[in-house]
Amino acid sequence: MAKFKPRTSPFLDRQAAATKTLATPFLRDSQFKHTFEAIVADIQPDPQQSRKIFDDDEIVELARSIDSRGLLQPILVRQDDSRPNGWIIVAGERRWRAVSTLGWEYIPAIEYDGDYVSANLVENLLREDLSPVEEAQGVKKLISHNGWSQSEAGRQLCIPQSRVNKLIHILDLPEDFLVKAAEKKLPLNTLVAISREPQSQVRDEMMAKALEGGLTVLAAHAARTEKKYRTPVSNEDKFSKSYVNTAQKFIKNISVIKERSQSLTDEEIALLHQSMDAINDILATIGK
Repeated sequence: MAKFKPRTSPFLDRQAAATKTLATPFLRDSQFKHTFEAIVADIQPDPQQSRKIFDDDEIVELARSIDSRGLLQPILVRQDDSRPNGWIIVAGERRWRAVSTLGWEYIPAIEYDGDYVSANLVENLLREDLSPVEEAQGVKKLISHNGWSQSEAGRQLCIPQSRVNKLIHILDLPEDFLVKAAEKKLPLNTLVAISREPQSQVRDEMMAKALEGGLTVLAAHAARTEKKYRTPVSNEDKFSKSYVNTAQKFIKNISVIKERSQSLTDEEIALLHQSMDAINDILATIGK
């Protein structure tokens, strides 16, 4: 029988101690009430919750652990004003899903009447398997809900502000792509590289390759610098630029000859006449 193993990550480790002392109202002990047995069928997930994707295999693994060891931590719920005796999950949807597969009629729960929006978002952000897109959406909701700046969000969540900036930036990508990117859990740095590409054609190609699994971070940066994607320069533009440079140099050299105020050799005089004749021919040809 498979045993449930608590997962850890650098992000989760940084959060573990900090979440007990965050200076936000939703973590005060006074917001919690006593544990009670809630009817599983009366409980519903929060439709506004940022976490949308649940790994079925992990739910099965968690259900096996609960069946073997029991539910070690009650879920948090709040009252559902639209349903008599109904409850909405604040934190612990994975546990509720696992218990539902076991056919339990009741589940240990704690009623929570604090800032459930922040509590739900923080609980989700503490999970290792949250995709970068879901993490970004959660952080953005926290910022909006609490009126935080990005630097304050980084301080409150104990993550670098640079990561907060990256997370917010990737949400500028198309919504349909973000949905698929969340399902595939594309790496944050790959998403950042795509979001920073200014040319829509290149960005579209990068998104398609990323979803196919063929775009690494290095490949993403390389795609942004390939010459074939640079704006092409026409032959006319190349000639115009070369002509202007040549003419400017010629005028500068003529000015130097004038400033020298000394006699010229017959060869130098002949070259000046040839230059003047050539210029007059061009002007006559274009009618100027």
